[in-house]
Amino acid sequence: MNTALRLLAAALFAVILSGQTKPKDVEGWGKVKWGMTLAEAKAACGPVCGEGSGVDIGGVKMGVSLSASPPDDKTAKVVLGAFVPANRSESTIYAYLKSTLIRKYGPPASEDTNPDELGVMVRTAMWVFPSTTITLKSRVTRQGFLDLTYEQADKKAADAL
Repeated sequence: MNTALRLLAAALFAVILSGQTKPKDVEGWGKVKWGMTLAEAKAACGPVCGEGSGVDIGGVKMGVSLSASPPDDKTAKVVLGAFVPANRSESTIYAYLKSTLIRKYGPPASEDTNPDELGVMVRTAMWVFPSTTITLKSRVTRQGFLDLTYEQADKKAADAL
């Protein structure tokens, strides 16, 4: 019952806040900005990007990894990921993360739930900005996995299309 109440509260909160205006653009994650070298991004990220470190979101410790696009070694992706502890509800944590993202960025541009190549159900919510795509994914398994990805948009590809 407690989980159902939390999900209902998160859903109501998300609906109430969906009327807020979202930012025009997102140019990275926190102090990490697209175009920084990996060394600059790691310095900007601080200790949460260190080995064995992470950031606590909703009571779940999420590891943080940075990726660069070749050949110039410029930061192009930040992934926050975590296994959901067996004593926690993956649905509740996903709902919490989604409502937090809605508060910050407005409603997602798309949402779906589909099986992956192994038949595991995957929930996805995506926010799209000129410089960044933000994707929240949850694999619905006994011990769920959540990841939140901030990825630099490929402007050259978008222009070519």
